[in-house]
Amino acid sequence: MVRVAGLKGQVDAGVTTPSQDGLSPSEQLAAINARAGVLMDEQQRIWRSLVGQLREHDVAVVEPDELSAEESAWLESRFMTTIFPVLTPLAVDPAHPFPFIPNLGLALAMDLFRSADNREMVGLLPLPGQIERFIRLPGSQPRFMLLERCVSMFMGKVFPGLRVARLRHLRVIRDSDIEVLEEAEDLVRLFESALKRRRRGLRDPADL
Repeated sequence: MVRVAGLKGQVDAGVTTPSQDGLSPSEQLAAINARAGVLMDEQQRIWRSLVGQLREHDVAVVEPDELSAEESAWLESRFMTTIFPVLTPLAVDPAHPFPFIPNLGLALAMDLFRSADNREMVGLLPLPGQIERFIRLPGSQPRFMLLERCVSMFMGKVFPGLRVARLRHLRVIRDSDIEVLEEAEDLVRLFESALKRRRRGLRDPADL
């Protein structure tokens, strides 16, 4: 949220001067991206291992095809009463630019198809942070479903009349660096402005 954002800013500004490690900003970004890919693969491997170990102790994180009819009905009711009212489905196209997603916010992105007019579009569905990530299913055995899996089950209710051709998960990581000018006259006002820009991922005060 700080170093990568700073490097991206240098690349955008056309900086090519190598740092002390001999790498230019673009080369550093490429190296960071490669390392981050390794870390994410390892994270997923460990997650799958944990899910398996939990099942050995009768704690299950289930997929939609593992639900009983009763669990599916309960989950649909839970979705409609608790989750659906706080969802904000969005379309992304030239008339609707990419919306704001808060830092570290989770969202679902999907390719949508409307058969009525053969139209294709991109949909975006931010997942509110106030909803628990793991939904516990009813019953004596501890069984859970990830929020994003639950939402994907009822995408037809979120985007009625549209078919989901492809679904992806994403988490936004925004620039959280704060630049302070030592000659600033009012540091309190400066930090208030900087924190407001950071929450929205903005660099220039004029963008507020």
